[in-house]
Amino acid sequence: MPQLRLSQVSFLIILASATALCVAWFTQYGLGYAPCSLCLKQRWPYYLAFGLGFAALGLIRFDKQGAARLVIALVGGLMLIGAGIAVFHSGVEWKFWSGPTACSPGNGFSGNVGDLMSQLKHAKIVPCDEPPFRILGLSPAGYNVFYSIGFALFSFFYARAGKS
Repeated sequence: MPQLRLSQVSFLIILASATALCVAWFTQYGLGYAPCSLCLKQRWPYYLAFGLGFAALGLIRFDKQGAARLVIALVGGLMLIGAGIAVFHSGVEWKFWSGPTACSPGNGFSGNVGDLMSQLKHAKIVPCDEPPFRILGLSPAGYNVFYSIGFALFSFFYARAGKS
């Protein structure tokens, strides 16, 4: 792998996180595929990694390379958690195991029973066990397994080998 400075690694973490989130948002808003609850959970590691990428840049700016390396390694750990969620979701889609019982995007409860009844009438439940589409046999959750693992390996490698 090419030698990268920690600041470059931090920028790539921000870019990779933003790319994953933009793909998810495009699939949701651009293509009209509503996410299930597991799809939404798979986004959280990317939200956190995005912020941690900026945190690592700030630490580097204040000459705290050791702390920046720790933050970059933390991103690797987050991506392994994301890969685990994606593996679980893929297994639910392939009917290897059952998914969560509440598999809907959730609208929140305002405290008003009338509002709740209205929400329930119009709620669109998105099942976790039916992928929106497959490309070359893999669903978006399946691709996320590989993306998350690659992202984790990148983060772990450069947390140790990145130039200060």
